[in-house]
Amino acid sequence: AACYEESRARLAQKMAGPCVACGLVKSVTQFILTTRHPERANTCKACLQLQRFWAKVNKNGPTMPHMNTPCWEWLAGRHKDGYGSFGLTGRKTMLAHRFSYELHNGPIPKGLLVLHECDNRTCVNPAHLGLGTDADNAGDKVARGRMNPPFGERNGAFTHPEKILRGEKIG
Repeated sequence: AACYEESRARLAQKMAGPCVACGLVKSVTQFILTTRHPERANTCKACLQLQRFWAKVNKNGPTMPHMNTPCWEWLAGRHKDGYGSFGLTGRKTMLAHRFSYELHNGPIPKGLLVLHECDNRTCVNPAHLGLGTDADNAGDKVARGRMNPPFGERNGAFTHPEKILRGEKIG
């Protein structure tokens, strides 16, 4: 145990200084104290997090018909609804598109959502992300034909009325 504490102390003395990735002078608490990964020894937590994030992004994704630039697709884990999921420090996770929005634009105001203008849930391209309310999101779904159940001519009862079971109504 004493040997472990000595190695951590030596590592802490080495790390009080500039981050090798961003060049900013950081305090010891802003570095990850690890003896298992010497390549991370002089890199701050924020830079390591960014390196991890960008390693999971493909900037050559598909270009959606109504967009001028390609989607930056999230390649790692996904949330149950299909959105990218990014692990933060500890056991906390954040949706990848929200992390990307905050990285490029700052904090998300309370009560607002980050909406995908490209309709691609795995996209983290900040040019494709915007803020909106829940009502804005619902309006986009209807305007872009992503609303279920389908209405009018898109409804199966309209296109194939013979497949709908019809009988006497009781009651």
